[in-house]
Amino acid sequence: MQSLKWSVISFTEKGSELAEKIKRLSKEQQLPSEIHTYHGRKQVENLNAWTKEQFSLRNAIIFIGACGIAVRTIAPFLKDKLTDSPVLVLDEAGNYVIPLLSGHVGGANEIALLLAELLGAVPVITTATDINNAFAIDVFAKKHDLSIDKKEGIKKVSAKVLEKKKLSMTIAPEYAAKVDVAIGTPEDGQKPEPLLTLIPKEYILGIGCRRNKEEQELKAYFPEFRRYEEQCRFQGCRHIHEPDCGVKAALAEHEISQLRYEDYLGLYNELKEKRRY
Repeated sequence: MQSLKWSVISFTEKGSELAEKIKRLSKEQQLPSEIHTYHGRKQVENLNAWTKEQFSLRNAIIFIGACGIAVRTIAPFLKDKLTDSPVLVLDEAGNYVIPLLSGHVGGANEIALLLAELLGAVPVITTATDINNAFAIDVFAKKHDLSIDKKEGIKKVSAKVLEKKKLSMTIAPEYAAKVDVAIGTPEDGQKPEPLLTLIPKEYILGIGCRRNKEEQELKAYFPEFRRYEEQCRFQGCRHIHEPDCGVKAALAEHEISQLRYEDYLGLYNELKEKRRY
């Protein structure tokens, strides 16, 4: 499991004791996650502000208490299943652990299983592919470091799997027959379209970039941006803060993968920082 910060919040003394137990056992078991514990009534003045910060940092959020508290608290901050923080709930007795949000891509189901093993608790997993021991395309994408283009395809692929229908996949850049899942960069006008496209990362952040490489050259690594750049108001638009940006408009309509765009931002900012030296 990838290293991920866990923010564990409790609201009672018994819950606080369980939070500290999770932290202690995780350290003993040498889990890769960094764990921070918070007492909601003593250390957190504004629960909504605290939750907003956890979402912005993409930390895993573990509520020790009632599900209702967690649901009402996270509701204003939900945006996208591919980018939302994983959220889980534990009862203060440590009997049950429930992944509420981002079970696959965010890893909440995986965290639930780890917590259940640590505490001797029962993991309450409700995602259909998990309870049917079926192939999950979003878990496959995560494990193989693939970005998901147009998340609506996840449901379509999963439906075929759950109905025990044959699933076809290809890694070829071009294909004549219709397939369910294509691994590669979407091509302009590619027909027939697959149900879902998984995009391999074409670089590793921080590797293979010349010191003085211009930010504009980055766009060559993101060919899926091209079809939308003609809609940008400004020539040479960097797709960051400029108004009337075609790429950002496509992102808002989920026509461009949120994960791919965030990869772009990360590399852009790294190169910008290097130019200062």
